[in-house]
Amino acid sequence: MKIKFIFFFLLINSFFYSQTIDHILFEYDSAGNQIKRYTIDINAGRPANGITKEIEDITKDDLILSDVYDDISYYPNPVKEILYVKWINKNNEFVNSVHLYSVSGQSVKIYTNLKGTDALSVPFDNLPQGLYTLALKYSTGEEKTLKIIKN
Repeated sequence: MKIKFIFFFLLINSFFYSQTIDHILFEYDSAGNQIKRYTIDINAGRPANGITKEIEDITKDDLILSDVYDDISYYPNPVKEILYVKWINKNNEFVNSVHLYSVSGQSVKIYTNLKGTDALSVPFDNLPQGLYTLALKYSTGEEKTLKIIKN
């Protein structure tokens, strides 16, 4: 009886925990030392039915607010086709360009001349699955980055 209970308990636990497994992402400095650790909910920003919305149908409630920056939001993550990024420009500080990098640091795409805009749609449909970094470069020289997962 005890063995059956343990087996049943393990079976139920494995079912529930397999539905909510998070991924852990590490960031390293140039010497190879771990400097940051992120927990990424693989279901964040994705509706339960797995269908993402069209860009024009995205509302403020759909956007995922960056856990690091309070002025950047995006949808969805993980992304399958198109990533929508929105930011807030402040007085003389605005986004000059947006750079997309692969996990190896290779530049994949660069968007320039963004002065006067506060949003961008980044196509991911022709990119392989993996982890990407989206870097927003500001007129002040500041750079803000987001970790994006491509499914």
